[in-house]
Amino acid sequence: MLQQLKAMRSVPHPERGLPLSLAQLIINEQFAKQEDVLTVILNKSMLPYLPLANYDVDRETASLLPLELCWQFCLIPFDQISRCLLVATANPFQAAAKRTVEAALQANLFWYVAAPGDIVTALRRAHRLEASAKPNTNP
Repeated sequence: MLQQLKAMRSVPHPERGLPLSLAQLIINEQFAKQEDVLTVILNKSMLPYLPLANYDVDRETASLLPLELCWQFCLIPFDQISRCLLVATANPFQAAAKRTVEAALQANLFWYVAAPGDIVTALRRAHRLEASAKPNTNP
C-alpha cells in the first residue's frame, strides 16, 4: 500500500483524482470506512474535526502555501483570523508537514482534521482547478 502511495505522488497534481493520503488509500481499498478512519485519527490526535465540505474556504488564505505542498501533505489553510491561521489536514501525525507549514507561514497555526476528499475538493475550488478539468466544448 505504501508503494501505491509513492506511485501516486509521482503524478502531477492537476491529474490526481485523490489527495496523497494513506487514510484515503485505506478508504478506497475498502479496508475501513471513512468514519472509522477519521474516528481513529481524531481519538489519537486529540484535534477537532472540521467538515470542510460545509466550510467556505477563503481563496487568499488557501493560496498562502504552494499548491504542490498542500497536495503532497494533504492539507489546506482555510481561514485566517488576525495572525492565526486555521489549517485542515488529513494526517495530523506528519511532523515534516507541520514543520514545513510553520516555517512557511509566520502565524499561529490551529490544526483541524478533515476528510481527505474534502481537502482535495477545497484545493481544487480554491485554486480554480475544477474548470481546467472540464473538457472544452467551444469550437
